[in-house]
Amino acid sequence: MKRKSLGSLVSLVLTISSGHAAYLNLRGVGQVLIYPYYTVNANQSTMFTIVNTADKGKAPRICFHEGYNGRNVLSFSVYLSPYDVWSAALVQSGEGASIETTDHSCTVPMLNSASVPFRNVVYSG
Repeated sequence: MKRKSLGSLVSLVLTISSGHAAYLNLRGVGQVLIYPYYTVNANQSTMFTIVNTADKGKAPRICFHEGYNGRNVLSFSVYLSPYDVWSAALVQSGEGASIETTDHSCTVPMLNSASVPFRNVVYSG
């Protein structure tokens, strides 16, 4: 029983420490956050927000990769005005995942309030 608890603790510590993957370099550019895991299994949702804390607009690129081989399943850009916040949720749809948002910030390609499914065209036969 102790071994099982220790494994859960190690997973928790790795998850917490990976949240500090972003840093600000001396010129104020080049940030990246690599979040290690998302899931929609058993009707779970993964919710996230992106916050622009600067007084200038930002255009972060968002990329999701599948867990087996890390292949791209969805990529888009979000255009944030100064001090803007963008939020979305990854939800289960059919046999896979999709992203949903009701946020009105500009995205390219456009993500509207409908679910946008993750795509497997990169690796499907």
